[in-house]
Amino acid sequence: MVIRKETLSQLENMLYMAVDYGAGAAEFFDLVAAGRAKEECQKQVLSPDERKRAMEWLAQVQEDCPIVIRVPACPMYPLLLQQQEIQPRHFPKEMLRRIPYYGRACAAGMPFGYLVVRANGEINPCMLLQANLGNIREKSIRFLPGVCAELGWKRRYCLQSKTYPLAKPQHPQGSFSDMRR
Repeated sequence: MVIRKETLSQLENMLYMAVDYGAGAAEFFDLVAAGRAKEECQKQVLSPDERKRAMEWLAQVQEDCPIVIRVPACPMYPLLLQQQEIQPRHFPKEMLRRIPYYGRACAAGMPFGYLVVRANGEINPCMLLQANLGNIREKSIRFLPGVCAELGWKRRYCLQSKTYPLAKPQHPQGSFSDMRR
């Protein structure tokens, strides 16, 4: 759910619906005035006070919520979780580390993080950080120098895969499945 002025009153119902339907996590996105949103829905962006109240409510609810609540584009949320020393009752506190920004920076630009490939082929480290790392329509992603360097990937990981180098690199600690155990 995208949190904006129009949907702010639905926040609680959307969270409970995620829980009721058996979701493993609830993900809320803070509407950011970037790209088309800057032109088309500027009036829907939350004020700093509205955002703070929404994030404080989500942080308090996380304590008794049976699923992880994530707000990927809002560093305020994990900071509140840490400042308020939120201790979830239904799962280990370590699960909170899956929340972007919790105890670390954003996953964009981090080793084994993520990137965005736009419809025009442009590659950005994040949907919000629209720094151009290259274009897959001009050159294979494997050979775009900024991609591996900007994401902190060692060059050998990027060149290992024959088809899509960022999809399945060989992680020194094993596979994703191994790391979840």
